[in-house]
Amino acid sequence: MKPTAIYDVKARDAGKQYTCPANIETLSEDCYLMESLGVSLVDSDAEIRLAASVGVGEAKQIVAHIYDNNVTVSATDVLNNFSKKTEKKVKHMLDSKPEPLVELTTNIGEALLSFVHDNRLTDQVVNNLLRFCHLLSGDMLTFLLQDIKEKSANQNISIESLMKLLTAREDWVSLMVKIQKTHDAVSFK
Repeated sequence: MKPTAIYDVKARDAGKQYTCPANIETLSEDCYLMESLGVSLVDSDAEIRLAASVGVGEAKQIVAHIYDNNVTVSATDVLNNFSKKTEKKVKHMLDSKPEPLVELTTNIGEALLSFVHDNRLTDQVVNNLLRFCHLLSGDMLTFLLQDIKEKSANQNISIESLMKLLTAREDWVSLMVKIQKTHDAVSFK
């Protein structure tokens, strides 16, 4: 099958920068070189470099695509080392990526149960969990807690130690208030 959109004929005919195989190759080489030099492909320098080949509009789209596809967070990132970088990635997911956020939340529940089962639950893990929970909406927080409850019952894992560590913290009360407000907002009074 012959590709139909290799050339942007309208832009070419208007005398503007246009996408063609030659500048697609240039983009590939530019990205390779920037990565090898340690230049982030999602910062303004990369966008300027890419814009030189395909124009500002296309470069913005490419950088946004690269950013969206590189923002991943694992459950262990959240539970073991909830850094500012991890927090920034989670906030980006909250703003634009609901499906990966649901997957991350589910994975955090599973990882947390593994920590409980293997007696690896520490204050740091609980603190990181609470920091993550404070970023979630009341609905997502309810989803996480319900998921943990159901999985612990299905796997016969007691979450008593987890609940003792959580309820001993003042942060826990504010999270419960957040859940209550969410439920009150959707109740049919």
